[in-house]
Amino acid sequence: MSAQEGAVAGERNWGQFVARADFDKLAPLAQALFLQDAMSQLGMTRKEQFAQRIGVSKKCLNKWMARHGTSEFRNMPSMAWKFIGEILAHTAAQS
Repeated sequence: MSAQEGAVAGERNWGQFVARADFDKLAPLAQALFLQDAMSQLGMTRKEQFAQRIGVSKKCLNKWMARHGTSEFRNMPSMAWKFIGEILAHTAAQS
């Protein structure tokens, strides 16, 4: 694990992470962790359910959750980061 990957693995304040100056550089390393955390916070265990909630196909979600550096991996657009962050913030406010 690189130093960057280590820094990303310890990140759990996703709102602050998205606001970081180096977000574009670090985002690909963190997106699977972010998506797993989001699913957990929303109480979702099935990818199909989560994909439907955020408005993407399961295939798209699988590519976003693939390991960085693999041929399957695709960067998640910053709009998706922000949208999912808004869903999490709204859910937390309702609790």
